Amino acid sequence: MAVKIGEGKMITDARSVGRCFVVVSTLVFMLPVSVSAVEFDAGPVAGNVDTTVSFGTMSRVQGRDNSAICTANGGTAHDCNADDGNLNYDTGVVSQVWRFISDVEVNHKNGNFGAFFRARGFVDTRNNSSGDTERTPLGDRALDLVGRHVDLLDAYGWARFDMVGRPAEVRFGKHVLNWGESTFMGGGISAVNPIDAAALRMPGAEIREALLPVNMLSLSMDATDQLSAEAFYQLDWDKTIAEPSGSYFSTNDAASDGGNRVQLGFGDVPDTGFSFGALTTAINADLTTDQASFDPDFMTLSRAGDNSARNSGQWGIALRYFSESLNDTEFGFYYMNHHSRMPVVSARTGSAAGVIAGATADGQITAAGSQTTKAVGSQKAQEIAQMVAVDRYAKTANYLVEYPEDVGLFGLGFNTDLGKWAFQGEYSFKNDAPLQIDDIELFLATLTPLGGGFTQNQIGTFGTDQYVKGYIERDISQLQATLSRAFGNTMGANEFLFVGEAAVTHVHGMPSKDTLRLEGPGTFTSGNPSNAALTGGHPGKAAESWDHFADATSWGYRLRGRWTYNSVIHSINLLPHVAFQHDVSGVSPAGGNFVEDRKAVTLGLGATYKSRWETDLSYTSFFGAGRYNLLNDRDYVSFNLKYLF
Repeated sequence: MAVKIGEGKMITDARSVGRCFVVVSTLVFMLPVSVSAVEFDAGPVAGNVDTTVSFGTMSRVQGRDNSAICTANGGTAHDCNADDGNLNYDTGVVSQVWRFISDVEVNHKNGNFGAFFRARGFVDTRNNSSGDTERTPLGDRALDLVGRHVDLLDAYGWARFDMVGRPAEVRFGKHVLNWGESTFMGGGISAVNPIDAAALRMPGAEIREALLPVNMLSLSMDATDQLSAEAFYQLDWDKTIAEPSGSYFSTNDAASDGGNRVQLGFGDVPDTGFSFGALTTAINADLTTDQASFDPDFMTLSRAGDNSARNSGQWGIALRYFSESLNDTEFGFYYMNHHSRMPVVSARTGSAAGVIAGATADGQITAAGSQTTKAVGSQKAQEIAQMVAVDRYAKTANYLVEYPEDVGLFGLGFNTDLGKWAFQGEYSFKNDAPLQIDDIELFLATLTPLGGGFTQNQIGTFGTDQYVKGYIERDISQLQATLSRAFGNTMGANEFLFVGEAAVTHVHGMPSKDTLRLEGPGTFTSGNPSNAALTGGHPGKAAESWDHFADATSWGYRLRGRWTYNSVIHSINLLPHVAFQHDVSGVSPAGGNFVEDRKAVTLGLGATYKSRWETDLSYTSFFGAGRYNLLNDRDYVSFNLKYLF
């Protein structure tokens, strides 16, 4: 069996925030049981309303790992841009959500046209205001994504008709097209719609919320009894929604929604503000302008406006051929042109005035006989002077989040049977996909107008007021296969359902790591040992091992099993389930599927009662890959209760 995401009959076939597919693997076998909807009849029009209301809660059951916490915040990591979510939640309840999702289908009784609408809403009473977190307040955008929200997802009309004597269907409005054969893995053919990772993380989330509907015109038709065609043109572009800055699962405080700055200083400067304390008087005696004081934005780059993709230029076509003679196999052929849903980060260097301000402050603090030198000695005075110089300059520089355009995608897919097993797979080829350069190299390059150790980066040396491109374009291949089977009478269960999926990702023309290193999670210092020297970009802090930057090839697998015990007690059915993921080898470029040796396991027990009530209790553990697994200390227990009507 292939589990498909989406709504409507046009979808004939069963990207990404890589790790959100851990959640997908948990949700795949928790699809709502079919129930009798609320039906209505109004003359020539009839329809139904399906609604699910739920309560869910999630609790953290593991203490913080100091290797994931910035040194200035009490940990050992040389980066203060990845720990807000970790620091915001102690063990205990991290989410408590009341939510609804409702589908409305309206059809003309002749069966030739109709409309479909889907709305959802939620209130998380644990995250409903900016002050509900332990440390860093959630911003307005973060609250909108994880605190409280009501929105209309799908909203489209459809019509069926004959085209050159063959049945066809057209849809217009906000809807989902899920192409390809993937069940768990992102980054493949299923790139028509962006992913809502923030919604999937919530207790009680449903698989139908995984893909965000987009305004588009789509057409499908059966060209012959064996050949069908489908095409779309999108009217709007939208991005994938990652966990917002400061929320429980967030691991990026700068580029996600709600992030507004990058903290420089390699962990030495807290992201809650900084002052020189008792040294302030001596420093200010040396400075002739811009006196030192407590600064909430000391040594930070501010975020400029995002460079979003244009709404036009996204389209695709799919052909599917069913071959009865080849073991009843369906083949799919896909092409689309789309704009990146995943962000990349670039920067702009500071102004000449910023360079002058930094150099002036540096000279005054380190001058012979300066009060700072008298107070702490020349070496410490030089360290202080560089911090002040970087701060003065950085206030004139910035970084920006970008979504590059016109990524081509070609795909091949198939699904068939191998004995009692369902077997499906796909190959995708992305042309000119954007890949994030290591952010340390990017920010060192942004500081190069100051000279010194900042010039020891892999991007280059820049003048003032210049754009620093933070990504490269490369072609990417991904090959994946899925096996699934329903077993009867297994371990006393009425049914045991198993799905396993493996994938390999390969970047064509990947630069060697001694030439250009691409972003990998947890790489908090440069890979250049020269930057650890006193004259380097981060003196005294060891360089990162090259093993943890992105590799050309990476692969892993996902497994999911569910048992069904019917009528254990009267009409109560029990559904134990287990999920396991293992990233076997290689590190995918940022936003990809795999981080070598990263693992996760979920153990759960679900139950249904009379096709109206559902509940599930589960435990999820993240482990493997050490501090490069940015969620390795966020094990959690989740519970939800749903009523369907």
